[in-house]
Amino acid sequence: MKLLTMRTLIIAACSLLLSTALYAAEMVNINKADAAAIQQNLVGIGPVKAEAIVSYRKKNGKFKSVADLQNVKGLGPALLKKNKRYLSTSKGAVKGDAKKYAAAKKQASSKASTTTKKPAKKDKKTNTKKDKPVKKDSTKKKPAKKETKPKKKPAKKDAKPKKKKKKPAS
Repeated sequence: MKLLTMRTLIIAACSLLLSTALYAAEMVNINKADAAAIQQNLVGIGPVKAEAIVSYRKKNGKFKSVADLQNVKGLGPALLKKNKRYLSTSKGAVKGDAKKYAAAKKQASSKASTTTKKPAKKDKKTNTKKDKPVKKDSTKKKPAKKETKPKKKPAKKDAKPKKKKKKPAS
């Protein structure tokens, strides 16, 4: 009984893995697709790059070839090579899931906001902003040290001080 259930679990797990591995993204029409369709069907394209593709298309007109995507800032030959089989200028997906796209966009914007610069801290006593200390320019030459004479060593304590001879009074 246990062997049979284990075998069924293994078969179910393998079929689940194979079905996800065989799932391929849909072909995308880069001349008509919205940002959601682009982001959801292409590898390595998030909401920011998807919107860049759409805005480039609106500004410059339709893409004449898939290679024209390299003109979009942030898209290079490596990314096009990964997605080559999913890109088309005439056929493919045009609409994507707006809810999934909105969630991905929200997640991308929250990541971007965490990497922005934090404002300077305020000094509690004076209620003014503290600036970070400025590093001194290391290219300036430092003044030369003055040479000093070596200090005289103090006399030994064991030595008896010399007494002055008193002159006899005449």
